Amino acid sequence: RVVVICGCGRRNVNSGPLLHTSYEINRRIVFVMRILGIGMQGLNLFCNLMDLCEGFKESSYNNVVQHIYNASKSVFESCTKKAVEEEKKENEKRGLEILNFKISGDGSWKKLSNDDLLQRCLGVHTQNANESFNATIWHIAPKHLNSGLKITEIAAYLAEGIFTEGFSSILRVMQRLELTIGTHCMSFANKRDEIRVSQEEHRSHSASKEARKARIDRLLAQNALFEEAEGLLYGAGIADL
Repeated sequence: RVVVICGCGRRNVNSGPLLHTSYEINRRIVFVMRILGIGMQGLNLFCNLMDLCEGFKESSYNNVVQHIYNASKSVFESCTKKAVEEEKKENEKRGLEILNFKISGDGSWKKLSNDDLLQRCLGVHTQNANESFNATIWHIAPKHLNSGLKITEIAAYLAEGIFTEGFSSILRVMQRLELTIGTHCMSFANKRDEIRVSQEEHRSHSASKEARKARIDRLLAQNALFEEAEGLLYGAGIADL
C-alpha cells in the first residue's frame, strides 16, 4: 500500500488488487515460493533481506496456505474426473467394459518388482528427476524439511496436475486463487508445456529405436545360434557334395 500525504490530507493507494481481506501479492508470493519448495521461514528471510517488508505472521501465512490447499485440491479433483471420463470413452471405443480401468495399460506395473529394476534403484539409475512424479512432489515439499500433511498434499495435488495436464494446471490453480495471469505468466506456462511435449516425443522415439535394435539383435543372436548348432545350410560347394 502506498500512502500519499499532502496538505489536502492523507490518501491510501493499494499497490495491488485487494482479495477480500488480503492483497493479491501475498497469495502470489506464498504460492510461487511454495512451488519452489520454500516455506514461511525462507519467504520471510527473502522479504527482509530484499528490504521489502518484515514478512508474514504465522496466522497470515497459514491462511494463504489454506487457500492454496483448497484451490489445488479443486484442480486435482477436476483433473482426475476428466481422466476417468476419458478412460471410459476409450473403453467404450474399444468395446470393453466402461469401468474396466487398469493401473497401467501396458502392464508395466507387473515388472516393478523385477530384480533388474531393483538393482537400478540401488544405484539411483531410475527415472530422470524431471520425469519422476515423486521428484516433483519432493521439489515442492523437500524431504529434508518437515513440511506437514497439508503441504505434502498440496505438493501431490500440484504434481498430479502437472503430470496430467502440464503446467497449464498451475494456471488453473492461480485462477482459483484469484491471481491475475499476465502475459509473461501465460507465455512461461506455454513454453514449459511445449518443452515437455517435445521431450516426451524424443524419449518415445528413442525408446522405439532401442526396441527395434533390441529385436534385431535378438534375431541375429538367434540366427547365429542356429548356424552354430546345425551348420550352414548354404555355402560355396555345398551343392556339389
